[in-house]
Amino acid sequence: MAPGPPNLGNNRFALLASESHPKRKKPSYTPLNFPDLPQSRKENPKFIIVSASDSTKPISNYSCFAVHKALEAISKEIISISELRAGNLLLLVKNNQIAQRFISTKKLHGVCEIVVKYHDNLNSVKGTIYAPCLNNVSEKEIIENMSNQGVVGVYKFSKTVEGVSQFTGVVLLTFDLFELPDKVDVSWRSAKVKPYYPNPMRCKTCQRLGHTAKHCKNAPVCMSCSLPPHPPPCSRTLCANCSGNHPSSANTCPKYTQTKEILKIKCQNKCSMREALKLYKAQTPSMLNSSFAEAAKEAQKSNKNPTQSSKSLISPPISLNKSPITTSSEISSVNPPQIISSLPNHSPQNNNNQQPNNALVSSFTPLPQTLLHTPFNLESTLANIISQANAYQNKTEAEASMKETADTSIVNLSLNQTTPQHNENNSKEQFMSIDECNY
Repeated sequence: MAPGPPNLGNNRFALLASESHPKRKKPSYTPLNFPDLPQSRKENPKFIIVSASDSTKPISNYSCFAVHKALEAISKEIISISELRAGNLLLLVKNNQIAQRFISTKKLHGVCEIVVKYHDNLNSVKGTIYAPCLNNVSEKEIIENMSNQGVVGVYKFSKTVEGVSQFTGVVLLTFDLFELPDKVDVSWRSAKVKPYYPNPMRCKTCQRLGHTAKHCKNAPVCMSCSLPPHPPPCSRTLCANCSGNHPSSANTCPKYTQTKEILKIKCQNKCSMREALKLYKAQTPSMLNSSFAEAAKEAQKSNKNPTQSSKSLISPPISLNKSPITTSSEISSVNPPQIISSLPNHSPQNNNNQQPNNALVSSFTPLPQTLLHTPFNLESTLANIISQANAYQNKTEAEASMKETADTSIVNLSLNQTTPQHNENNSKEQFMSIDECNY
């Protein structure tokens, strides 16, 4: 029996294909463990302070051109020069060898005798590592074994658990370097270094940020209500820094987070607090940094040119019931506006000295005592100011219209009284002219 056709199945192009070949196996690559490359040696810039030996005459009193030439005569590898408030010069030089050259110099050629030293804070950086293996190692031993990596200070964080202090394994390292290293070697281990930014200082006396109780000259206040010390409980909750509805020790305080961001910029850029504040204002929107006067000025502009955003803040005009005025005696009998002082401790003598026709002061009503202890809100304050301004404007317009109506009514009355006499005179003249014609 003859063989039948091959079973091609669904593949009709199988006859056109060449002979089948076994699939090639992918070669197996074994990863090679290369040793870590040594870190390239970077330049370690240093901050130095150059001051005159005679404290009565700082370097800023000498010629800046002569001082600059004398500094470049010592070394031209100076990265930056800035003047301090006391009149001294802050220099950032290329490395430690250049800094030692300046420190050994005792006199600027043709200028004055000088004293050069390292800056106390700008030549070090701080970072944290997580190394529980160092909990049982003394700080002195850590510095001795890690000094070759630039470590000059160690602090181990701790926490209290059931009345017992325990180390958390987080260690704060201070490096005598310009930049923070990425990692450090702890014996045979390697730990990643994270930058450390200090928390804002808060005074335990006045609860203000930026100083401690040791240098505080303010009166003590309560941490929860910002009132003078008193027995518990507190009648309110008010922050001493932002006037918010939270204690002064809250980490969610907007002023606290703002100060923390400024300290972060200060550490990153190695600058003063004032320069860090300028950089922070340049990075944040202008609305957050605008003062209350600027915000009120913008509100007045939006009141003149109302938009969709300003319509929600502007109160609707007050409708006045117009009443007709018949005589001028009623206008003169209107009592002058009384001045109501919103100050809690006002005396009658002060009210007598004020002018009774001051309509602007009379348009504002005294604030209730409950509003004096409420936190400050910019939107509600602007809305109140704008509504009072609208009410005062409507009031002045109503008074002007009332006065104009009174004047017109007085004129009409005078004209009505003079009209009959005028008519009699006209009739007499007409009769006289007729008689003259007849004659």
